[in-house]
Amino acid sequence: MHPLKKNTDEKGKICQLPKMIYLLTDFGFEGQYYVAQLRGVIQKLCLEDCKIEDITHAVVPFSVIQAEYFLMTTFPYLRSPCIVIVVVDPGVGSSRDIVAIKDKDGNYFIGPNNGIFGRFPSKSKIIDVRIIQNQKILTTSVSATFQGRDIMAPAAAALANGLSIEELGPPSKPLQVNKLPDVKIGAKFVTGGIYSIDAFGNIITNIPATLFKEINLEEGKVIHVQVGYIQEDFTCGVTFSDVEKGGQVVYVGSAQFLELGVNRGSAAMVLQAKIGVPIRLLWE
Repeated sequence: MHPLKKNTDEKGKICQLPKMIYLLTDFGFEGQYYVAQLRGVIQKLCLEDCKIEDITHAVVPFSVIQAEYFLMTTFPYLRSPCIVIVVVDPGVGSSRDIVAIKDKDGNYFIGPNNGIFGRFPSKSKIIDVRIIQNQKILTTSVSATFQGRDIMAPAAAALANGLSIEELGPPSKPLQVNKLPDVKIGAKFVTGGIYSIDAFGNIITNIPATLFKEINLEEGKVIHVQVGYIQEDFTCGVTFSDVEKGGQVVYVGSAQFLELGVNRGSAAMVLQAKIGVPIRLLWE
C-alpha cells in the first residue's frame, strides 16, 4: 500500500476525508457493466466503506457541455465533503490530461481536462489542480480506452483513503473551457448557447435568470427565438400551464437558467435544437 500523507487544507489543517463518491458518465443503460467496474475498483481499494452514488449515466454521448451542466447544477445539492468522478471523455487515451481538483471545502473532482470543469461550480474555491500520474495508485494495467476505471477510480479511492492531492502528480495547466457560446445582450436581443435538453424536450440555455430578470420582459409578452435557420415565437411565462396545450413558453427553470418548453410537447423538436449550438432571443 502506498504510504499516505495527512489530507490538509491550504492552512495545514487536517480535513475530514470524503466518504461520498458520486459518478457522472455517458455510459448509458447499455453501459451499466462499465459502471459496475468503476464501483468495483473503488470498493476494492477503499480502506473503509465509501458510499457510491450515481448522479447520472445518461449524459448524451461525448457531450462535455451537458456533463458540465449536470455537474454545475447538481453539485450544490450533494453531501460535502465528497468526490465526484466525471467520465465523459471523447478523447480517451489521447494526450489530454486526467486531473484531480480540490476545493476549500474538501471536495474533489476527477475527470479529463477537456472542458467539463471549465465553468466549475465553485471555481472561486479551487485550491489545487493536479495531473494524475502517480503510477503507484493505478491499476496494474491501464487500458487506453477505459481510463475511468484504471486511473480515475483508483485516484478517487486514494483520496478517500487520505492521500494528499499533491501526491497524485504535478500541477495542471489551466482548466480547458468548452465551446458553449457565450451570453451576449443587446438593446432588443440576447444570445447564448444550449446547455442541455431534457427528456421532455425542454431546452436549457446558459442565459442566467438574473440577466433575464434584468431585461424585465413581462409575462405574456411574445419573443422570437432563433436556432439556426428556424425561428419560432414563444410566450414569456412562469410554467408550462401558462400557455395552452401545444403552446410555446419561455421561463426560468429550476436551475436558474432561461428555458424554452412546449406544454405537453417538445421545444427541441420545434426548433430542431441540439446541445452546444447558439440560440438567439429577440423582442420588440
